[in-house]
Amino acid sequence: MPVKTFVSGEILTASDTNAYLNNGGLVYINTLTLSGVTAGGIDNVFTSTYTSYRLVITSGAASANAALFLQMRSGGTPYTTGNQAYGLLGINNASGAADNANSGTQVGMYVGNVPTTAGRHLCTIDVMNPQLATYTMFNIQTMFSDAGGSISRAGGGVIPTTTQYDGFQLNTTTATTITTTCRIYGYRQA
Repeated sequence: MPVKTFVSGEILTASDTNAYLNNGGLVYINTLTLSGVTAGGIDNVFTSTYTSYRLVITSGAASANAALFLQMRSGGTPYTTGNQAYGLLGINNASGAADNANSGTQVGMYVGNVPTTAGRHLCTIDVMNPQLATYTMFNIQTMFSDAGGSISRAGGGVIPTTTQYDGFQLNTTTATTITTTCRIYGYRQA
């Protein structure tokens, strides 16, 4: 919707107000909450209503420090082919040393480490085209801290197939249990 310019003395109607409220920003869709498990997922959150989505992941305690991965799902079945590529550039915030993560054959997108009870994890992921018959792309920013310091990473990834996804799951690479919340938002297109 184009931006309307109001002039002095003009009446702002309910219709004008509703149009502005309904045509911008992020729209809350759902929340995935995991508590004391190694994996969990949610379906029917990616639809033709939006082209792009934002996932906001916050993690608390884990039974051990472990990497967390996002796997896309279609009809409740995770995409597990090892052709998913990601690359994140990072820095150890305490030492200033580089701390990168990448893979060309991973089964899922790396979204950070979930530390033990002494730390926390935050990640935002923009997911582009999950419901379209084209590559699904990811913009990933993650930060985690534990008793040993903190690490920030930013980058992206791609699933190079034309599969249309309606959901996703979060899981660790080990038997580590996690407590995680992921809020799902759609980007309005108008």
